[in-house]
Amino acid sequence: MIKGIKIRKLDMFEDERGFLLKVVKQEYVGDDKFGEIYLTVANPGAVRGNHYHKETREWFCVIKGAGKLVLEKGEDRMEIKMDEANLTSVEVPPYISHAVKNIGASPMYLLAYTNRGYNSKRADTFPVDIKFN
Repeated sequence: MIKGIKIRKLDMFEDERGFLLKVVKQEYVGDDKFGEIYLTVANPGAVRGNHYHKETREWFCVIKGAGKLVLEKGEDRMEIKMDEANLTSVEVPPYISHAVKNIGASPMYLLAYTNRGYNSKRADTFPVDIKFN
């Protein structure tokens, strides 16, 4: 286990209209100001991420498809399978390298929240090369 990583099982509320899924709640974020929410799609076999941040904290949830999230800090490594059948939210603090690979046969939809918005003049993204087994 890597210190600071938080994995939360999510509750889906369903009825005849569809479903509601709360991925990131205020209690998870604390006093941080609003950052940004984004949705990214990865094709089968594609990898997203391969970086770390010095200031940014992120929360990830695969809402459709299947992915493997790999987290690394020094010699420590975690691999977390995320998919639509087992909805989880994974909180990744600064200085944890991360990448997610689509391990399914269809597109993977990853919903993410960051506690600070992207600013190209003050980027907080530092590339790494995470290997997948």
